[in-house]
Amino acid sequence: QGRFQDIPFIESPSEARRLIGASLESVTSDFDKAAALWLNRNRKTLESLGSRDLLPDVRDALPLHPVTLAVLPELCSRYGQNERTLFSFLAGSEPNAVPAFLDRMAWSPGQTLPLIGLDLLYDYFLESSANMIGVADGASRWIEIETRIRDTAGLNPFELQVLKAVGVLNLVSTGGRLRASQAVLEFVLNADGTEENGSVEQALTSLSESGLIVYRSFSDEYRI
Repeated sequence: QGRFQDIPFIESPSEARRLIGASLESVTSDFDKAAALWLNRNRKTLESLGSRDLLPDVRDALPLHPVTLAVLPELCSRYGQNERTLFSFLAGSEPNAVPAFLDRMAWSPGQTLPLIGLDLLYDYFLESSANMIGVADGASRWIEIETRIRDTAGLNPFELQVLKAVGVLNLVSTGGRLRASQAVLEFVLNADGTEENGSVEQALTSLSESGLIVYRSFSDEYRI
């Protein structure tokens, strides 16, 4: 190429999170107030999980759960087409994209905020990015996790939700803070602390006894 040289641009995680937050717009002051209250209630949990760096972007990115916000850019980079996949998830017409989720989840002031968790993210990539996943560097691991989840039988909806969350975290985990530990899974699946959906601990025990996941004590994480 003569005197010209290709310089790859690699967007940092913080830049990607700011981009996500700037792409989502709240349409009511009631939601803004509820988002601020949610963040205040969960600030200490985020800090205890080593995710203090997410705090500046969490409020603007709601209804994406903070853990979803953290893993979304990595998933788009590894198993999608970076910003193209990112914006398709945020603004596309697919059944598991953000707009369809918001259409399904009517919210009124005083109700628990409907948050987009890792299970919806898993479903979106499974349905909308299958072709890209097949040629990704980590395709074999994705296919392994997808096959395991697809072939499960007899799980209740919450156990399936937990299993998908473990799968997504396994796909992006490098042994750091974003791993499928019980603490992270509790935060993702029952962030309001009410166990409205079910007990994460009980679901993990059931999945472990079924042989679907295994706990690695040295890294404090569950693996499919």
